[in-house]
Amino acid sequence: LARRGWRGALRCGAGRMSEPAAKRVRTDGGCSGDGVGAAADGAGPAADGRKALVRLTAHAAHAKKMAKVASMAVRLLRTPGALTKEAAPELLELLASSLRGESGEEELARCRDPALRPAYSALFSAADEARVLRLRQREQLDVWLVTTVLEGTIVTTDDSFEFQRACKELREGVDALPPLEEEERGEELREILPAPGGEADEVEGAERRRQLRLLWARRVALVGCAEAALARHSVAWARTAAEMAIDALASAADEKLPPPLHRRAEALRNQLRDMKTGKSKGGGRRNPTAEKVSSFEKAQSRWAKDKDVSARGGVGFG
Repeated sequence: LARRGWRGALRCGAGRMSEPAAKRVRTDGGCSGDGVGAAADGAGPAADGRKALVRLTAHAAHAKKMAKVASMAVRLLRTPGALTKEAAPELLELLASSLRGESGEEELARCRDPALRPAYSALFSAADEARVLRLRQREQLDVWLVTTVLEGTIVTTDDSFEFQRACKELREGVDALPPLEEEERGEELREILPAPGGEADEVEGAERRRQLRLLWARRVALVGCAEAALARHSVAWARTAAEMAIDALASAADEKLPPPLHRRAEALRNQLRDMKTGKSKGGGRRNPTAEKVSSFEKAQSRWAKDKDVSARGGVGFG
């Protein structure tokens, strides 16, 4: 996905999130008792960043250590000269390990844990900024960013403008998807190409499968973002942007989504229709007076009550 405003704002927020934790990290060779502290020891410009990444990877699969691992990895990624392109394999493994979790398999549910979303947003945004990964590895990072950063923005932001930008990015991501290939129209992504007939065919076939799997993962991630947008539909200021994002996904489903994801997109459109007509099983939309407001609206309410602000919004002079 293109680099746009929502991602820049997330990085700023991620940076603020990680600073307090980074200040608590010991850099004198000690550790915090769980072994994580020693992993980023000596994360200065002359440190062996690749070894630090390997040590952090050993702890990234543990949910209780993930926040601290992310904080230390962000500090390492933002230290000038600490990492070069040679550290790309280690960085990619750290990111993959953080998503796989302790089971050894990729668990996107982990990065959707409300308590861990800020850590994942900070880590993956810093990895994107660092420009350590090579082209093929960045293709995988771009897919992960959809779930860890874009979806994270949709779920957590209380800024209506930020939410609208994220939903716009979601629509652009759907527009950028290519039409389905014939082999993608099955119920699931299997070994979709025939067995290679020679060394050249083997290389070409493996690359073809890799690209199709990345496209599958990107489509899954975008559908997840749309589902997250629907969950914000009860919030008045998020409603229009969420509806536009879901309509864009559902409209493209026939051409761009394989059957399992097509059904999810149709389910989203049906749920949205029920919400809009007040026929959802939950009794329709929530009472508008009970809906959440954005941080800007909260501040605006406080300003309106200030004795130095007139009923028309003018600022008094004493």
